[in-house]
Amino acid sequence: MKESAQISCNVCMDLIPLVQDQVASADSEALVFHHVEGCAACRSVLKGEEAPQPAKPWDQKILRRINRKFFWAGIAALLAAAIFGAAQTFSFGMFYNILIMPLIGGLGSFLFGKRWYLLPAGVFLLTPLFAAVFELFENGWKTAVDQLPATLIFALIYALLVLAGIAIAALFRFAFRKEEKQ
Repeated sequence: MKESAQISCNVCMDLIPLVQDQVASADSEALVFHHVEGCAACRSVLKGEEAPQPAKPWDQKILRRINRKFFWAGIAALLAAAIFGAAQTFSFGMFYNILIMPLIGGLGSFLFGKRWYLLPAGVFLLTPLFAAVFELFENGWKTAVDQLPATLIFALIYALLVLAGIAIAALFRFAFRKEEKQ
């Protein structure tokens, strides 16, 4: 490594956490230590006296856009899983719902957060609708109407399975929650 190698404060701020965690290469450490000899701001961050600079407003905008895209992709995935589960209601594949519905609850609880209660209600309301539509196309209107009571029972079972998935996700959150500093 050349002795005259210089890095900017931004590069140094990127490397400081690696140096502090002792995972930086020897060259990176040398660059950081060489830089902090002449830079008081970076030296105070390296010593832990000062926190790194907060994220810039445009960083927050980018993060919000990414979060929004993940949210809508998650909504689409949950809706597709619910439609698939409802389509399996009156077939031999209905037993897959024992796995699908708790997964919807668990993943959806992370996605919806404090509005987790929308998941079982949504599954309960959408299951008869989707099952009726599938039955209508497959066997006709009379069969779809005749199977409505059974569909409502399945919708209740699916909503309970979604609640089980939400409870499992809550237990995982509780088990893996970091200890708060006292």
